[in-house]
Amino acid sequence: MKKVWIVIIIIIMVFISVAVWHKNLKNQQATMNTTQTLSPTAEKVFHQLPKWFPTSSWSSPQATTQTTYYGKITGIATSTTITTKDATVPHFGQSIFFRDLGFDADKNLDADGAGSSVWGYKKGTGNDMQIITFTSRTKPTSTAANEPLQFNCPCQTTLTVFVSGK
Repeated sequence: MKKVWIVIIIIIMVFISVAVWHKNLKNQQATMNTTQTLSPTAEKVFHQLPKWFPTSSWSSPQATTQTTYYGKITGIATSTTITTKDATVPHFGQSIFFRDLGFDADKNLDADGAGSSVWGYKKGTGNDMQIITFTSRTKPTSTAANEPLQFNCPCQTTLTVFVSGK
C-alpha cells in the first residue's frame, strides 16, 4: 500500500511539473511574440540612428518611463554602447532633422554632469506634447584600489534615445 501512495505522489508531481513547464513556455512565447509598436516619430528617429552611429548595434526598442522636467513620460527607448576617446560625447543627431519633424531643442530637458549628459527636443504642449531625449553615460573606473574613480579612456559609453508616445 505504501508503494502505491509513492507512485501516486510521483505521478502527481510529474503532472504538476509538466503543467508548470507548459505555462512558463506559453508565457515565454507570448513575451517573444510581443512586438513594440513604434510611433511614426519613433520610427523616423530610430531609423536615423545607424546613420549617426554606423558601427553601433542598437537594442530592440522597449517601452519605458522617463522622469523629465515635464513629469513622468512614457515612451520607447533604445540604446547602444560605444567606445569613446573622451568621457563626453558631443550631441549627436542633427537639429535640422528634428526641426523637419516639428521639434525644437528644449533646455528644460538638458542636463550635464560628470560622465553623463541629456539633451532633448520637444513639440507641442500639454496633452499634445511629445519629447525626444538623448542620453550619454560613461562609467568611471579605478586604476588602483582605494583611489578615487576617474575616467580612464578609451571609455565605454552607453547612448540611449527615448521618444515619448504620440
